[in-house]
Amino acid sequence: MDVAVVLIGLGVFLGVVRLIDAQALAAASSTRLIAVTFFAMLAFYWVYYLRYLGRTAGMAWIGLRLLNFDAELPDAVQRRNRALGSILSAASMGIGFAWAAADEQGLCWHDRMSKTFVAVEDPTAL
Repeated sequence: MDVAVVLIGLGVFLGVVRLIDAQALAAASSTRLIAVTFFAMLAFYWVYYLRYLGRTAGMAWIGLRLLNFDAELPDAVQRRNRALGSILSAASMGIGFAWAAADEQGLCWHDRMSKTFVAVEDPTAL
């Protein structure tokens, strides 16, 4: 869901760019522009939602919340570290996310960096 939100935002951005200058996306460097814009928007999305709201729109939609390793709501520093760690996990071509498959506790890089994890908001609802 989170990537879908960013992709919709990217589509709107590219639509506006095309309306302003139709030739801008025809250039050979347009693929690079799209990739850089996507990752910049994704980084902003993660930093904004995690740092200031404590969870992303996708987490809220699915019914997940962010907790620290003491099972309490994380403080602002932990939320910021998680957002920055998520960017690092994605920038490493997703290795930071895939790390959960090898981790004993199923945690990603950004979980370890921020000492936070994602939990089901109402476990009895499952």
